[in-house]
Amino acid sequence: MTKSISYEQVYVDERMGGFPKYYLGKPAKADMRIPDEYLKGVFFLSIRKTASSGQGEIDYFIGTGFIISGPTRFEGQRIFYLVTAKHVIERAKEAGYDEISVRVNTKDNKSMTIRMPGKWFYASSPAVDVAVMPTPLFLLPGVEFDLYHSPIENFATDEVIQKESIGIGDD
Repeated sequence: MTKSISYEQVYVDERMGGFPKYYLGKPAKADMRIPDEYLKGVFFLSIRKTASSGQGEIDYFIGTGFIISGPTRFEGQRIFYLVTAKHVIERAKEAGYDEISVRVNTKDNKSMTIRMPGKWFYASSPAVDVAVMPTPLFLLPGVEFDLYHSPIENFATDEVIQKESIGIGDD
């Protein structure tokens, strides 16, 4: 026996930039939560530092960031970028730490801390506190990451912001 449901019983979460997510009934606090997919796009930044006990080095976490992706000229292939606050990277470099690592989750419910050699890029305006690094991180052989990347095609454009009247404080 099948049970039919009415259209009114289906809740559609459209906050994933054009990728609707359907629910039978509206989840509690649905409008207040960040979709779980976005939470999987967060990483931790760390530096290697001598432990306060003086015995060995530890990962000292200095900030967080998130992962975005953009298209390439090759169909179905994407390039990934790490995004964080510019001041986090600059403070680490000013303190003499050139090797910055990221800690990301893997599908076996563990995490990996990976040294990220590469160059961080900054906006030309000093008012923009953003640092971006292209990365091949997600192409490591034999590793299945439990990550989400926000496609840049989902970002709000000036046209969308105008059309939807998006302003400070909006979702």
